Amino acid sequence: MQHRYGAASAELDRTLTLRGAYVLVVELNRAVAIAQAGDPAAALRAVDHLDLDGYLYFYPTLGELFTASRP
Repeated sequence: MQHRYGAASAELDRTLTLRGAYVLVVELNRAVAIAQAGDPAAALRAVDHLDLDGYLYFYPTLGELFTASRP
C-alpha cells in the first residue's frame, strides 16, 4: 500500500525540479541581458556555474556569448 502522501510528495519533487530548471533559465536570460548591455565577459562569468546541459538553447547561447566577448 502506498503512503497517502506518496503521490503528493512525488509531485512536489517534480515541481521543485521544474522550478529549479526555470530559475537556471532565468539566470541564462539575465546573462544575455548583461552581454547586450555591453559586458559579455561578465555574462560568461554568470553562466559559468549553470548546469543546463539538457536545455536546448544553452550551448547556442553560450556560443553567442563567447563570440560577443571576443575583441
